[in-house]
Amino acid sequence: MSFLNAVHLTSLEFGLILLVIILATVLIRSRRTVIQPAETVGQAIDFDGLKEWVKESESICETLSKNLQEKRKIAKRVVAQLDGKIEQMNELLNRLNEKGPPPPEEGKSKDVHSLIIEMADSGCHVSQIARWLRISEGEVQLVLDLKKFGHPEAPQSQVGITRV
Repeated sequence: MSFLNAVHLTSLEFGLILLVIILATVLIRSRRTVIQPAETVGQAIDFDGLKEWVKESESICETLSKNLQEKRKIAKRVVAQLDGKIEQMNELLNRLNEKGPPPPEEGKSKDVHSLIIEMADSGCHVSQIARWLRISEGEVQLVLDLKKFGHPEAPQSQVGITRV
């Protein structure tokens, strides 16, 4: 991991790097104040512990960076899938709006049965017709079955079960 390439660092990675630098500075200053000047003459300060911490911090930063990259990839895939679903839903909505019943004209009253038949002839599904007309799917299916078997449509008050 290059510390000079700070353009692509996330705030978490940048914060960890800053924390390591501050920790190193504090440790160096604390060691200088503890060690007496007479003792340091001719002796090198032991930075092995500090180097281990820096290496460990770098490995943690690299691990976090890899995890963040994986999370970004997953997030991009999820966003792409959601965009696809939204497009599909918009297409379905547009098709439903196109196939919907014509707006009611004043002076021309159509009964529900003829609307059901017209919508079915235009390619609408039973559930779509039921939603548009706000009636049950069973009623829509009954009207379509009556038309299919050639029975004349009866007004809603005359529809009933008859014995033969």
